[in-house]
Amino acid sequence: MPPVKLTFYTSGLRPPRSADLPAEIAMPTNAALFMGTEGKMLVDFSKLPILLPTALAKANLQPKEVLPRGADHWTQWRDAVMGRGNTCGSNFDYAAGLTEMVLLGTIAASLGRRKHAIHQP
Repeated sequence: MPPVKLTFYTSGLRPPRSADLPAEIAMPTNAALFMGTEGKMLVDFSKLPILLPTALAKANLQPKEVLPRGADHWTQWRDAVMGRGNTCGSNFDYAAGLTEMVLLGTIAASLGRRKHAIHQP
């Protein structure tokens, strides 16, 4: 797979407001913005994702759920640790590397320097 550019904001630092984001939608404080070749997807972790520009949302209906939904994430995690059932939604195969990347970003932000860090698991 090609490399992915990741920009990490924390400790009050915030990205500039996307020009595609309608004025009536507040910029979330805890979110992710995925930027693709045809548009963007803003994911506020407490709400449904928003496709930008909003014309994309009208052209693309919500996808059907194709993966079986299990219990809450605490139960999924416990069952995965105990080796019961399927892996949980935050599968350990990628969750550990993701956690390392987030912690590295937090350390870099706490140093107060704008540095580029390359994380290679």
